[in-house]
Amino acid sequence: MPDAEAAEHFATVLVVEVSVDGSRVRLVNRGHPAPLLLRQGRARWLEPGRRLLPLGLGLDPGPDGDGPRPGARDTPGRRPAAARPHDELPFPAGSTLLLVTDGLTEARNADGDFYDPLARLARLGGAAPGELLDAVHRDVLRHAGGASADDMALLAVQRPALTARPRPAQPRTARSGAARYGRRLKRPFSSG
Repeated sequence: MPDAEAAEHFATVLVVEVSVDGSRVRLVNRGHPAPLLLRQGRARWLEPGRRLLPLGLGLDPGPDGDGPRPGARDTPGRRPAAARPHDELPFPAGSTLLLVTDGLTEARNADGDFYDPLARLARLGGAAPGELLDAVHRDVLRHAGGASADDMALLAVQRPALTARPRPAQPRTARSGAARYGRRLKRPFSSG
């Protein structure tokens, strides 16, 4: 396989797991654009703590150059638990996680300037996921002059803001009712 052709046989991967209670996210990033966290009018990249190659790069191509040699490993799931390359981060209530492809980060305007998500998307952090995706798509097309040279995939995951829960009504019993109004029963009722 020619070197130029071999260089195109890889895949970037971003795996995101949201905890059961929604308060944390676990990320495994293999060369993919980092997700954005939008919260309280700010945006920031959730860059991986450790840079990892995309899947398919960095392997021994095998004796014939047509694939990995037997036994080569390129998947995080086959590593011991202590060596798994993931980041675990808080996912604050009221924030939105925006997953993007390079079609967003590499969109250019007529002057050749790249689209800058941090500067442009912070104001959209409180929008519902569908509204956010529509607004981002319109903004990228506006920046790129109506068309983008690359495909673009977006996914928005929002953790709802915490709201104060109303206190449940306390059941009233004869005793609690009596105590509430300042009366107490001096002796229990007897049967007989």
